[in-house]
Amino acid sequence: METQQKKKLFLIISGVFIGIVVYVIADIMMLTTPPWKKKKRNIEIAQQDSLRQVGLDSVYLTNFSDTLIYEYRVGKNEVLGKIAEKFNTKIDSLKSMNQLSSDNIIENQKLSVRIRAIYRVKQGDIISTIAKRYGVESEDILQANNIKNAKQLWADQILAIPLPKK
Repeated sequence: METQQKKKLFLIISGVFIGIVVYVIADIMMLTTPPWKKKKRNIEIAQQDSLRQVGLDSVYLTNFSDTLIYEYRVGKNEVLGKIAEKFNTKIDSLKSMNQLSSDNIIENQKLSVRIRAIYRVKQGDIISTIAKRYGVESEDILQANNIKNAKQLWADQILAIPLPKK
């Protein structure tokens, strides 16, 4: 009978030990990003066609300290403050990133801005679903892409997803 108690105790201790090991491994895996999910920082996306060329549906970085660099074309009557607001950044940050000495910008000027993701619209996508996926407001995506009407989305359209508001 004593050997049966030893066997039970051994099984209990073994089970607890295995449980602890599994818990620790799972915890470590949750804290680290596997190599196959890592993305390079500051990927330059110069044109909307660049995603189509490499065959990506979206570029998304999982770490909030990582950002993408997106080339934004200044619209008519846009000012640096409004562009900074669109992309949830500061005017000084935009000026520094684009080596601007003043707040003066002109229509069609290209500015580099930091964004959260690039997304290629699929047939049937709606702006609210895309916004929810990236943790931003629908209005932020519409503003960042100069879209006046949320129903103006079309398949294969490339959207810049701005950084979430802090």
